[in-house]
Amino acid sequence: MKKHILTFVAILGAIVLFDSCKKGENDPFLSLRSRKARVAGEWKLTSGEMNITSDDGTSSMTADGSTRTYTDNSGFSSSEVFTLVYTFEKDGTFKSTEVSGTGSSATTVVREGTWNFTAGVGKEVKRKEQIVLITLTKTTTTSSSSSTVTYTGGDAPTDYWMLDELRNKKMVALLDGTSTIIKPTMLADNYTTTGNLTFEQ
Repeated sequence: MKKHILTFVAILGAIVLFDSCKKGENDPFLSLRSRKARVAGEWKLTSGEMNITSDDGTSSMTADGSTRTYTDNSGFSSSEVFTLVYTFEKDGTFKSTEVSGTGSSATTVVREGTWNFTAGVGKEVKRKEQIVLITLTKTTTTSSSSSTVTYTGGDAPTDYWMLDELRNKKMVALLDGTSTIIKPTMLADNYTTTGNLTFEQ
């Protein structure tokens, strides 16, 4: 009888342990890999939707892994070839490569920086449910030019992703944030970004 009780306690403890690893709403019930290990690796965007609201109105973007369609606040839409790949390293660095257009009109944007889990705030964000990406360099290359911007301190672009689903081969990030762009005229343009991005390995 004692052996059965110990077995039951062990099973219950394992269930609680594995359930505590389930951070995202659609995470797998059971995974033998840590969330850090699951984030690490190369991820290709397979679909995404994004709405950007600023003082000028709301624009949107949709992507399907090979093309993206952008619709500005006037309703005008345009499509182009588009790919986006993120590589997350276990040492806390990341690199993203975004390619839009083809041939002589192609533009490649490479961002490099650091990533980490946020600690979680109160009951709203669970520990290791959200990651923060801080861009330190951004290199833009076209057929005729290449330029690199380096960011430091508070000037570094920062993105927050809520990991709604994190599996061995699939990651779904929910975007919901407010940012401020300082224009050359020194006027601030506030904008909010909402949407979701789905990546696969």
